Amino acid sequence: MLELTIMNILTVENWVKQICKFANEPEYKGEHDAPVSGEGYAPLYDLHGVYPSDMYSFQATRMYGEYSEEYSDAVSIDVIQMCRYRPNQIVTIYRAVPKNLARQQINPGDWVTINRQYAKAHGESNLRGNYRIISKKVWARDLFTDGNSIHEWGYNPQPRVDHLERLKYFLSNIEREKAAGRMEEVNKLIAKVSLFVKNRPSLMKSISEENPAMFSSVMNLLNKKEEIPPPAPKEQNTDLKPE
Repeated sequence: MLELTIMNILTVENWVKQICKFANEPEYKGEHDAPVSGEGYAPLYDLHGVYPSDMYSFQATRMYGEYSEEYSDAVSIDVIQMCRYRPNQIVTIYRAVPKNLARQQINPGDWVTINRQYAKAHGESNLRGNYRIISKKVWARDLFTDGNSIHEWGYNPQPRVDHLERLKYFLSNIEREKAAGRMEEVNKLIAKVSLFVKNRPSLMKSISEENPAMFSSVMNLLNKKEEIPPPAPKEQNTDLKPE
């Protein structure tokens, strides 16, 4: 009886070890670590430094898509462009996991996708159809990319970005776009700042009392629209002579 009990304990122990082992298999964890916050990575709401500015243009799907018949690149591009400058935007993420996995939830450090079709394609190929798709609502600030795919993101929960930090973020982006000469984008950002502070009068009151220099800077910015330089005239070929 004692021997049987010991064998049962060992069997349970091995069973637990197998579950833990399976949870860390490549099928679940992926072949490499998911990107998280830090150097070389960018959050979903601001891909500057990882992708060029044309990620936010109408050509993004053509330039950065994967052209798969199993999932739509436009779905992921739409989410990316919707989240620009919005760290507190709610986003639904998806993940394909083995059906018999004990831990049916999305955890920090996991690879996820913002495209359900992509998760389905991953389950059909990598998990050979033996999968289920789990989902979770998160914030745009929680998702990071290293620029390898518009569909794959690392999930790493971040603290909420408060109103003051968001305003500072807008202002830093305005300076960045000015330095790059993208005045049309600067004016779009100024319009966002205008709406942002209009809807938060208590924020501006607080800034005026605690940081007069910042308050003055914001007010000057809102009262002055940046000039958009006209397009340069096309060069004419002077080598051609009239007949």
